[in-house]
Amino acid sequence: KNSCLLLILDRRDDPVTPLLNQWTYTAMIHEVLNIHHNRIRLPNSQDAELEEVILSSEDEFYRRARHMEFGELGESLKSEVDEFQKQESASFFAGGGKAKVSSLQDIQRFMDNYPEFKRQQTTVARHVALTSELSRVVDERNVWELSELEQELACTENLTEGFNRVETMIESQTLKMEDKIRLVMLYALRYELEGEREIRFLERSLKDQGISETSLRSISLLKRYAGSSVRGNDIFNKKTVVGAAKTMVKKHFEGIQGVQNVLTRHEPLLSSRLAALKTGGAGALRDSEFKVMGNSSNFKPQKVIVFMVGGATYAEARCVDTFNKENAGKGMKVVLGSNTIHNTSSFLEDLTKLDPQS
Repeated sequence: KNSCLLLILDRRDDPVTPLLNQWTYTAMIHEVLNIHHNRIRLPNSQDAELEEVILSSEDEFYRRARHMEFGELGESLKSEVDEFQKQESASFFAGGGKAKVSSLQDIQRFMDNYPEFKRQQTTVARHVALTSELSRVVDERNVWELSELEQELACTENLTEGFNRVETMIESQTLKMEDKIRLVMLYALRYELEGEREIRFLERSLKDQGISETSLRSISLLKRYAGSSVRGNDIFNKKTVVGAAKTMVKKHFEGIQGVQNVLTRHEPLLSSRLAALKTGGAGALRDSEFKVMGNSSNFKPQKVIVFMVGGATYAEARCVDTFNKENAGKGMKVVLGSNTIHNTSSFLEDLTKLDPQS
């Protein structure tokens, strides 16, 4: 039976997703603090035991919260802290251990529950430390404003307004050079053909600010690696009349209704790929982009193994997790694999490896 489909995707078809700041828990941690073998370094921690934090699937709170948006995460963590404080106040050691113990059985009951108490204490401390550091860095780097502009570049077509906003922001003395590069890259990807003059101006601005030659070349490397002539799809809906109309209609309705969250408007290309598979099976994948091996191209697989050549992201992991939850018991499950999990830094580092002068 044709029950399983292996879908091989190329990172260059969606170079936008790894360039965006993310606002879900694991993706934020990886973008801001960097996850290496499930470990995160917190050198600013006041507690020596929390200078290195390990993310584990055995952590019940993390299993629930790993793809939560940052605002929702705060509420969930507050509930976790409140629950821990209730248990702590009811513990044997509350009030010096005098008021809560009337027999040896009370002591034994506490000792039986003590490992769970310590586990919960460690969990709460770990996630409070992580979210506190995330909040500190987000405020320090002004990620709120930066991310709003990133989303605008990824989702909205306006060459002149986009240029003016990018030009203004990259002149900021407080913005990290990596963040300036990502903004120019996003602009260069969207306006690669019609915005050549503006892109050259932005590159000169970065050069005047002392950007290294290697970093500056990474902008043209990105266009060579994942420019419009290389990508197998129209991620900005610009190549067809229908695609352009979709962009205009979307912008119109956003103007009327408002956007629920301007920081999470963009969806990875993988999301539309999975939606097409769910609706039309393998036959929904365009022949110009995919070559289907086997006798049938119209079957609806029960299991889809997606392998992203060139690195996946935690945004795409969340996309798969959401798809699986929404389609649980409906006949299709997705597994995501790749050779690495990118954040912006690792994606830019991979780009520099394509530079013959490096």
